[in-house]
Amino acid sequence: MLAINGFNYTDLTISSFSVGASGGGNIFVSSPTSGGGSTSCCVVLYPGAALPRPVTIEWMRLVNGKDRWCKKTVQLTGPIPENPTAFGVHFMPDGEIQVEVTQGYPKLKLRLANHNDGHRKAEGNVIHDEEKAVCKDGR
Repeated sequence: MLAINGFNYTDLTISSFSVGASGGGNIFVSSPTSGGGSTSCCVVLYPGAALPRPVTIEWMRLVNGKDRWCKKTVQLTGPIPENPTAFGVHFMPDGEIQVEVTQGYPKLKLRLANHNDGHRKAEGNVIHDEEKAVCKDGR
């Protein structure tokens, strides 16, 4: 059982996300010292699991007053540490998603300034979800 930690390097808050069937909660935009989310439970990864392995990530944002759900399958490639404790999900600025298994809390991959918890910039925020994932209104 691995704790789920989300990191949001995009321009807008992620209202909810999940790894497979396991919920990861919401993730504000990251700051130079925080990934924007808290720890939630849990991803199951059995010892000796074959890699690479597909992992389905789903997330929701509020876009123009509507819930916008997106879904993407990414590859967990490893390495897997000897005593894994956490599953990190990194939502990158260009719309890519990186996943990793770590021993201890995952480290920030980018240190980006934020305007507030919900927005990267005061104006001109951009998201690339639909360029890299399948998205639709509602669930």
